[in-house]
Amino acid sequence: MNPDSAFATPRERSLLNVSGLSVSFETDSGVVRAVRDVSFQLSRKEILAIVGESGSGKTVTVLSVLGLINRGNGAVTGTVEFQDQDILKLSDRKLRRLLGPGIALIPQDPMTAMTPVYTVGWQIAEQIRAHEKMSHSSARRRAVELLGAVGFANPSEIAGRYPHELSGGMRQRAIIAMSISSNPVLLVADEPTSALDRTAQVQVLSLLDRLRTDLGSSIILVSHSMSVAADIADKVAVMYAGRIVEHAPTGPIFNRPNHPYTWGMLASIPPLSGKRQSRLFSIPGAPPSSDEIGNGCSFAPRCQFRMEICDTAPQYTVEKDQVSLCHLEPVDRPAHRDRVLGAKVPAPRIDATRPASKPIIEVKALTKIYRIPRALPGSRGGMVLAVDSVTLEVAEGEAVGLVGESGCGKTTLGRCIARLYEISGGALRFEGVDISHAPERRLALFRRRVQMTFQDPSASLNPRRRIGDIIAEPILFHKLRRPADLGARLKELMQMVGLPVGALERYPHEFSGGQRQRIGIARALAVEPALIIADEPVSALDVSLQAQMVNLFLDLRDQLHLSLIFIAHDLAVIRQISDRVAIMYLGSLVEIGNTDDVFERPAHPYAKALVSSVQQTRSRSLPQTMLMTDVPSSHHTPKGCKFSPHCSIVQDRCRAERPLLRAITGNRQVACHYPKI
Repeated sequence: MNPDSAFATPRERSLLNVSGLSVSFETDSGVVRAVRDVSFQLSRKEILAIVGESGSGKTVTVLSVLGLINRGNGAVTGTVEFQDQDILKLSDRKLRRLLGPGIALIPQDPMTAMTPVYTVGWQIAEQIRAHEKMSHSSARRRAVELLGAVGFANPSEIAGRYPHELSGGMRQRAIIAMSISSNPVLLVADEPTSALDRTAQVQVLSLLDRLRTDLGSSIILVSHSMSVAADIADKVAVMYAGRIVEHAPTGPIFNRPNHPYTWGMLASIPPLSGKRQSRLFSIPGAPPSSDEIGNGCSFAPRCQFRMEICDTAPQYTVEKDQVSLCHLEPVDRPAHRDRVLGAKVPAPRIDATRPASKPIIEVKALTKIYRIPRALPGSRGGMVLAVDSVTLEVAEGEAVGLVGESGCGKTTLGRCIARLYEISGGALRFEGVDISHAPERRLALFRRRVQMTFQDPSASLNPRRRIGDIIAEPILFHKLRRPADLGARLKELMQMVGLPVGALERYPHEFSGGQRQRIGIARALAVEPALIIADEPVSALDVSLQAQMVNLFLDLRDQLHLSLIFIAHDLAVIRQISDRVAIMYLGSLVEIGNTDDVFERPAHPYAKALVSSVQQTRSRSLPQTMLMTDVPSSHHTPKGCKFSPHCSIVQDRCRAERPLLRAITGNRQVACHYPKI
């Protein structure tokens, strides 16, 4: 059965009809079947979310809708009807005329989609002139209007900036402005929020929803986040191994999902309320490669409900308004679903009164200032106060979560603590020793005892070296093992991070993103550190891989008594892994406290907004506080409280006097004149 036949849209109301879409690629190792018999429909002003793990075929599917795969090395079959035209049969000239005013793409990585040597405004203006007869000055004015329409409070200033001068969320807004410059009928958004903090996610998703209303656009949203789909989509298509395995309106997908893969994705989401778990649920194994897909159910090797019949190809079944590709009888699904979604082990509540360990790292009034040269004509010079007088302690064996929006200074603070950046002011002590400005020759022990893992593991792994050599290098540098004893240590590290020993002989490009992150962790563990600073280690991972990575950090912390500074923008992950949480805003800490206390009763208005911005997929227990509509900047901070322009309880004192971080109860500290618990 066609997966969309249960709720097919009448042709006169249907904007897009995809039927029997299959895509394969010729590679040196054989034919890769990336998409297999995918069908769906999209109505006008409707939002469809396509979700699934990396490699499930989501991006290939939407690139086929754009007609781009057929022009490359892919073999595409099926039909993609848009406004009574089969996109797969259009000539290059007709396709170019369609893309822009007809269909527009919002790419996953705006940095690679924008030219680094031209200003944002110039690039948007050129996009406008490519589709409309307009003068340079008129196009420039239109570009500024578009930047204002996507939420920038200072669009003229943003138009004059270069892409590298914007944060990730700001670049995503700018690329959306470029995408809507021709008023497209259909927007295809490929992972537009995957690496953004939650407030930026909410802003981008709210913007997309507003564009649907204002422009009348339909939207296909590709995401690996079930939470993002819950926020905005009218319908959800769940993809696995190139096929749609479940397709339904958003409500039923989250309230009564029918496919075991959907159950696993939902169960892997860390909860934001209720008791924390000692371990997160994660789907065992990994998605199959093309040559591992047989004639039976592709998900069967990872499914805990596998039956003998699963070795044969499943057929689509319809239950009410849901379509699913599974052999399980509909009558058996509710009990199995409840078994998966209820498989959670509560973690013991962190005891706020337990004896405190001595601090391993002490940060006192740490400040970091960037001096920006005028490298290009039109660029701005000056200074940016990236970290503003931050004071923080991390105890031995403690995990502190550092959370905040893009550009708030989280990563800069982490790199200052690791002494990868020189600090501009303040003091930094490690195990009681002042290392604030210690020369490199005195940092040998510190370099071994404090390690950092990076958000993009690919950029930190030498592509020309085998994994074994990459991990062995710091061991040999610090003379922790003799070369003859190195093999046993490398095998031990592979076992710690859950990778096969054979991985030591392979190169970084042969691994998935989650596996490369594990390799980065193994390299950090190789020198037996006391403190690991993990910078966004799960931000770009699928939800199940994210759960596996969180479980790994929890296990390693228990086994090795590690201290941990965990930098992330995912509040649910921070809640799961941290004893205490520190919230940053524009370079300053605004609240610090026990994790459960901060999440259950945030005291700072920004903390309240941040926590309430996380919409639960199954239990919307938190009120949705209104978030700021413009993008805060470190270049222009107000005289008083930095959050005062966006605060719902702002007073005159807030605008005139900057609040200091102070204790309000127990070990809770808040930088607010009027904190409320």
